[in-house]
Order: sequence, then C-alpha cells, then structure tokens
Amino acid sequence: MAGRETADIVFCIDASGSMSPTFRGVRDHVLELLESLRADPQRSWDVRFDFLAFNTAFNCEGKDGMTFKTVGKKNIDVINGLYHGRYDANGSTSGFFTSDVNAFKSALGGVTCQGDEMTAVALDMAADFPFRDASSCHRVIILLTDETMEDGMNTEKAEGKLLELARKLQDRRIALYMVTPQSDMYDTLSQIDKCEWTVVTGSSDGLKTVDFGKLMQSIGKSVSVSQITTAGAIDPKPLFNEARWTDHGNCVRTDLGNGAATGGTINITDCKEGAPLDMSQPLNWIRAKLIWNKPVDLDLHAFVRLTNGRKHHIYFGDKNDEFMALDDDQGVGGTVDTPQGNEENITCRKLAGVDRILFATKIFNEGGCFSDYEGRVEVTTSNPGQPKIVVDMRSQERLDWCVIAMLDNGNPTQPWMYAVNKVVADEPNVDSSLWRK
Repeated sequence: MAGRETADIVFCIDASGSMSPTFRGVRDHVLELLESLRADPQRSWDVRFDFLAFNTAFNCEGKDGMTFKTVGKKNIDVINGLYHGRYDANGSTSGFFTSDVNAFKSALGGVTCQGDEMTAVALDMAADFPFRDASSCHRVIILLTDETMEDGMNTEKAEGKLLELARKLQDRRIALYMVTPQSDMYDTLSQIDKCEWTVVTGSSDGLKTVDFGKLMQSIGKSVSVSQITTAGAIDPKPLFNEARWTDHGNCVRTDLGNGAATGGTINITDCKEGAPLDMSQPLNWIRAKLIWNKPVDLDLHAFVRLTNGRKHHIYFGDKNDEFMALDDDQGVGGTVDTPQGNEENITCRKLAGVDRILFATKIFNEGGCFSDYEGRVEVTTSNPGQPKIVVDMRSQERLDWCVIAMLDNGNPTQPWMYAVNKVVADEPNVDSSLWRK
C-alpha cells in the first residue's frame, strides 16, 4: 500500500433556484465520492472536505447580495472567517473543512435553493479556503452548476476578473474540476494547468442529464493519481473586495453593482431565477404598474388562479373583485399623457388564497411588437423594505397578447416574481405550463 496522502476538497455548489430538482441527488453522489476516497484500497487518505453553496439574495435593502453556506459557517461568518480571522457565531476562528461525513451531509442538507448565481465570486472565495500547504496536499475545487457564467448576475464584473481568477487558481496550485454547461467563460477557466471540465447539455434541467455516480468515480480516480505540486503557492487575495462586504442579517451585502439590484430597484428581466418578495413584514397589498412611453393603447390585465382552483380576470371591463382592483383605463388616444409615460395599476388586496397571477397586456393598435413600446411592469408592496421589482417588456414577436411577469404564490411563506415576456395569439391561460420556470 502506498504512503498516506492528503487532500483538501471544496465543492463549490450552485444553490440557485434552477438547481432545486436535482440538489438532493447531487448531495448524495458527493457523499459517495467522499466515502470512496476514504476507502481507496490503493492509498491511505487524510482527506478533509467542505462545500460553498451560493446564491443571490434580493432583500439586502435593495442592493446586490449573496448568501453562502459551508459545513460550519453561513453568510457573514464565511466572509469573516476567510478574510478577517474573526470569531463566528459559534466562537470559532476556524470552522472550515471537516473529516466528518455525517456533519457534511447534515450541513449540505440544510441548503435552500433560491435566487440566481454569481459563480465567479463563489470560485474566488472557494480558492481562498484555508487549504493545507500545496507542497504536501492535493488542493481541489469541484464546481457544480447548471448555468453558464454569462447567465449569472454581475456578468460584466465576472468577465473583467476572469483572467485574474484563472491565474489565481493556477498560482494557488488548485486542481479545478468543473461540471457546467458550455460557456466561453468556463472555457477560459478550463485552460489552467490542472483543470478537468465535464460539459453538461442544456442549462435549465438542474443537471438532470449528468450521471453523477460515474462522474464522481472519475473525479475520485483523477485525484488519486494526480501528483503533488512542490512549487510554492501565493497567499489568498480576494478579487471582488469580499473583505469589505457587510452583514445584512439573512444575506451578505456585496454592492458589486452592475445594475442587478441598485437604488432600491431589482431588474429581473434577464434573471431566469426571478426574485422573492420581502416577507419580513406581513403584506397588506401588492401593486403591479404597467408603464409605457409610446402613444399606443395598451391595457394591463391580471389573470388570477386561486388555491381553490377558481380563476379571475381583472381588466378594464371588470375592474374589481375580492382579490384585485384595476385603477383607470388609460385609453391612450395617440398621445403620451405624462413625461413619465402612460400607466395603469392593478393592486392585489390580499395574497391569502391566491396561487398564481399573470400580469399581461394586449395591443389594440396593431402594427408593432411589444418591445417597441418602451414598456415595463413595476411591482411594489406594502412592505417598506421591498425593492421595486422591474420587468422590461422585451418581446419582439407580433402577436396580440404579451405575458410580462408572473407572481408565484405556491409557497405562501415566500412569494416569487418571475420575468416571462412571452406572447400568445389568444387570451393567456393562467394554468398553462408556458409560464412556469
């Protein structure tokens, strides 16, 4: 039997909403890999492991935010532990890495998938974990995500730091294993000396197409036969100013600031994961405002499905019911009524009993596509801490109806807004799977 080998492994795991369908399966196969390394008949392993589960948060007082979880830490404790050496909530200055598979399993089982992702930031932080000396330890990061890096939040910031991130991973003597969709940005990272890249097909299936059992076996064998690099390794240095990030309770304020959530506004037009409503206080109302800046006759409609299966349609011909109310029909007659544009508002008086709401518009003046009208839906609530959620009207197809946004209240403890921007020829069916994310 060969001599005792050391390895420190960090699983950098996308915990955004799209990962929900297969997150449990990913966890189980990760555990199988850890057990297989410990039981390797060819080598006696001294292996430590940790994970960094990451997603974005949209309730950091309207600013960019993220949530993080490791085996022993979460959110600001991760930042403090990596960059400040400060005590976390449990009074520990370490808290990274474990050899206890059960502790790993329990902590990973407590991860909630939600929001979007900032993968470059997560990789940067994973590279700063307190690995043992590179001259005697295999340093490994395994990235698992079903999204391209280009589709995540703060893409411009990530692109600007990508080459630095690649150099950092290489200089830190980290072996990178990536399980991701095809992406130019991931392709750049794959060029570092110690990288193996498994490309998954599709970017919206929660990694359903991956045979994780086989994949983890392959990674385990690769780690087992890899060679220790004896050259020195540079000290950790955060690339995204992580040491300056601040605590905001259930999230970490990042303020990376490329427009995802600034000035009290969240624009989710290009965010597949949508955004949650702030439920830190009970909601008395939710308001959807349709604004457009062209002299055309748009009308705001709400198609409502209740939890008891009943359906409601609120529009200019039926403005009120128990749940919803429309203000005045704008009735545009070839003008733009105010410098701010034309607007119509629908207010949801209560969410209890509501399962789903589609916010849609119909064009009566034929001849254009919805992206021509410089329009958007803005969602606000009675909660003063709720950032305004914006969905720009982007559809370029020429059909009568456009479903712009959807409110999903299937989980009443956490209502969620999604951008839709899909057009149909006939009145939208609130039951259709076309609107589901």
